[in-house]
Amino acid sequence: MSSSTALAVSSEFVAHETHSPSATPTLRKKPTRKSKSSPSNSKGVKVLPDDHHGTPVVSPSASPISRPATPPMSPPPMSILHGSSSPMPKARGDDEEVAASQRLEDRHPLYNVSRHLHEDPSVGIVDAPTLVAAIDKHYSSPLPETDQLFPWLHGLHPSNISQRAFLDPQKRYRDRSGLTNYDLSFLTAAQDYKADPTLRLPEGVRGLIVLRVGDDDNEYGSLVGSVAPSEILAPKYQSHNQSDVEMGEVDDDDDDDDEGSEFESEFALLDPPDGISLRNFHIQVAKWAVVSDIVLYYPNPRDAGLAKALALKVAAAQRKCKKDHPYIDNYRTFIADDTMENIIALAPHVVAVPPRSMGFDHEELQLKNWDSNFLFHERVEMTMMSSASPIDPSGHVWLGNSVDYETYADYFEYSGSSPEDGKLPTPPEEAQVRGAKVRNWATFVECFDGASMPSLDAIDSHIIEANQLSELQCQGKPADPAPLSIHFPCAGSLSISTCSEQDFFIIVSICKLIYLRSRMDYHDDPAGVLLYCHDGYTETSLLALAYMVYSTGMSVSEAWIQLHTRYGRPFFAFPVDVMLLLSLESLLHEYSPVLNPGKHKSNHGAISDKGDLHHLGTTDPFRTCEAWLSKLDGSLPSRILPHMYLGSLVHAENPAMLVKMGIRRILSVGEKLEWMKFAEPEENEADCDDPKSASSYTNGVRYRDPFEGITKVMYMDNIQDDGVDALMSSLTSCLDFIDEAYQMQEPVLVHCRVGVSRSATVCIAEVMKRLGVGLARAYLFVRVRRLNVIIQPNLRFMYELVKWEELHRRNGEGWLREVDWHILCREISAINKAYIG
Repeated sequence: MSSSTALAVSSEFVAHETHSPSATPTLRKKPTRKSKSSPSNSKGVKVLPDDHHGTPVVSPSASPISRPATPPMSPPPMSILHGSSSPMPKARGDDEEVAASQRLEDRHPLYNVSRHLHEDPSVGIVDAPTLVAAIDKHYSSPLPETDQLFPWLHGLHPSNISQRAFLDPQKRYRDRSGLTNYDLSFLTAAQDYKADPTLRLPEGVRGLIVLRVGDDDNEYGSLVGSVAPSEILAPKYQSHNQSDVEMGEVDDDDDDDDEGSEFESEFALLDPPDGISLRNFHIQVAKWAVVSDIVLYYPNPRDAGLAKALALKVAAAQRKCKKDHPYIDNYRTFIADDTMENIIALAPHVVAVPPRSMGFDHEELQLKNWDSNFLFHERVEMTMMSSASPIDPSGHVWLGNSVDYETYADYFEYSGSSPEDGKLPTPPEEAQVRGAKVRNWATFVECFDGASMPSLDAIDSHIIEANQLSELQCQGKPADPAPLSIHFPCAGSLSISTCSEQDFFIIVSICKLIYLRSRMDYHDDPAGVLLYCHDGYTETSLLALAYMVYSTGMSVSEAWIQLHTRYGRPFFAFPVDVMLLLSLESLLHEYSPVLNPGKHKSNHGAISDKGDLHHLGTTDPFRTCEAWLSKLDGSLPSRILPHMYLGSLVHAENPAMLVKMGIRRILSVGEKLEWMKFAEPEENEADCDDPKSASSYTNGVRYRDPFEGITKVMYMDNIQDDGVDALMSSLTSCLDFIDEAYQMQEPVLVHCRVGVSRSATVCIAEVMKRLGVGLARAYLFVRVRRLNVIIQPNLRFMYELVKWEELHRRNGEGWLREVDWHILCREISAINKAYIG
């Protein structure tokens, strides 16, 4: 994606816990320097120790379902999939099962087919209208209720005693009743559903899997919700005993040349065999296949043989699953024997990617396709959220991201020079555009992990040059500065113990250089300075805060708040940054052009008076700062919407900081605040210590004016991040409290323990409601704005959000889900792997 495209999608969003039971904050690691042309956002992470506790413009949420007013297409020509046109024989069983099958045929488009494979009459052959009708019906029908699928969707491997015991449906009742000596011996002995009910598959569930066969290069297009055979079928030999494979007792030559031979005729079992995990997003496609009808389609006509071979394996897998679990429904396999062109002509809304032969804008398609590539959408939204904006009163010093820099550079024609050379060529007048001229950047400071400190001598020469050019400009003489590019270490990489005396001087001198070059003219307009990094909010934080302290004379505490409230910048800093800036505060003030203009002007070069360092390391850096800053770990709560912040218990336990930020309310999801332990709830509200109170479960306990500047606090009790507790019954009360905050213009902090699961779920629901977007968009919207902390709602919470989306779409037109459950989980798993491996 070109940088210009990334900046052209402002309408896509708003303009302006793996060991469980509890989520732990996962931090996006500061990225290594990226290639300028790479839009990828793959980074490592740093995982903190587990605490063992549990008026915007938006895109439409979904395309409306519409059918062209044309007659049904003629049946496709006979192919390798030709078969019997007689009705499929009824499955054998008792009268009740036969009656159930008949009822299904009466209402489901897939169960009225008249063509079947000769090799296996249980495999039906469908045309484009039937396939489209099945997809429309699936997306327009609500998914099963949460309790019908959980805890099964979490993954309950027969060997995983820990997971099964932790997710025992009776666990919550036993724990809260004080029962500790209950018998779990049935878990150790059970290997099937007869001995242990937790191993039963859900009943009365009928999903849909759209299985794409062949065409690995996606030349012929794909349908919405498509999955690959490798996502649902067991790979060869997975089902065999490993020792048999090693001993050579498994014949691996029988069908190596046959199509689809890399798969077994059974479903993949991906449930983790050990450990407790409540975020098994990666297994959901395989889980969903077990309780779904499966339709195979082959975009490339030459893959018809492969489709038939795989259909036979899928049908055999369904029979094996039915044999092992005879109580489940009968699920069927179908092959769509039609062309992508016919499907597109009939129902373009079910096509995710059209064939290349049709011609389409790939980047535009990526922006519209929410069925895959969440990494791309995350990068686009991150770019928009952190796009460049001024951070000083003059409006000439900007904070932005790497796409801002690349886009600005694209306005000019390069002639052999590059930022890495230290200079940018002067842009031709005809290449100027209004946006570039408003910014008029002539100085670029890039912060990234691994960058070295610029030398003091180099900074000294740049400062002397800037002073000389300023004097010439004051005399009315032409003296444009040459564009300048500098590298600087990222936030979190410097500390008092690792910095030398010269490093301290360099930091102050860089601030001086930025100040001087932002006070000059460039092409007859005020020159701008851009401080930028890959994501626009992490690596530049240290330098941006230092510059604000230097250029305005404000305190470090004030800079922390002003950067967020006055200038509206998202930024993420680290504890070492707090310590370093507090230690440098007096030195930054000593040479501040506002506090000490005489000393600023008398020093024409870099700052290097060692006498000014006598105080460093001799005093407690927190001695003179505001108390709230000493409690801060570097990062502020994340602003999700103008009226709603997402944060942790640490943030909520710092009410003075919240008041400074303009936050007036607190919504505590399952976590009590220590500073409120003596507060009295409002009258007519339930006692928060009474676990039997219905209000404490669903309506919350409210407190009025518990702290000067905080008008209301609502505490939602008995909501743990354990994969068992539900949030759906409490969402309405939470969102009503947030809406009240919105109407009263009293911004609210939503928090749990670490701000990634329970509270993040509430924030996602609010974004869906407030902005009218689907779950996928709301999830990424919140995820991006949580900055370096990756949100991790547990699997049950995410499923409840799917049901929440359905609930609020039932009164409208179109599908109930923009993205299907198993596809959403697959994409969340993929985007998480980019950070946590």
